[in-house]
Amino acid sequence: MPTGFKNTDEWLRQIGKYTDKEEEEVEELIKEEHAKWEPKLNAIKQKFVQISNERKNGEKIKVLGALGQGRLVSQMPYFDELGLEAPAAMAQDFDELLIDELADIIERKGDFDIMVNTFQAAEQANVTSNIKPDLTLTCPFQGGSWKRDTQVTRIHSLRGDPAPESAQSAYSGAVAYGEFLLRAFINKAYQKTLSEKTEPAYKDWWYEQEDPLYFVENRDNTKNNEEEVYSK
Repeated sequence: MPTGFKNTDEWLRQIGKYTDKEEEEVEELIKEEHAKWEPKLNAIKQKFVQISNERKNGEKIKVLGALGQGRLVSQMPYFDELGLEAPAAMAQDFDELLIDELADIIERKGDFDIMVNTFQAAEQANVTSNIKPDLTLTCPFQGGSWKRDTQVTRIHSLRGDPAPESAQSAYSGAVAYGEFLLRAFINKAYQKTLSEKTEPAYKDWWYEQEDPLYFVENRDNTKNNEEEVYSK
């Protein structure tokens, strides 16, 4: 998928192969696009780095994505291009189709946690609460946004709304969505309103539960699931 600069480079090269374009022609196009858009992406990255450096611990801004496996293997490198840290990812599906691509991501990035679930909002809320990312990209089929005290929630790209600033494809999209994430991180008014106006969907016990698969692995003890987990 053409998400971020590196993936877009390879995307264009593959198009060149299947359309009999000369390699020099494709590489010239890539060079022209980099010259136009890369300074803008670097400016966004520097702002994220500056925010990270101003923190007491100097940690990178953490981002957690709830994505399909195709987006997972394409967005993880993109997060690196933005200077963001992705300690974990949640995939709505997972099979052998992209296993080589995932292995490549692990080789370049290092190990990270993967939570595979099919639109399980409760498990997603648990994982998000435990990881405590600064930015989350949630899937609209999982409810979009919910109350979070300090972090930002945003429906992930390529599905959601049609606004140009929400685009992520290709070089211009990488810049547009990077700017969108930066604005969302700086302006937390939306999440502040959610925090003040809404109550948590689950009891504190569930947010503090270390194992998001607690009920899957303890099927014999799920008689009182709703009373144990849900606040109402």
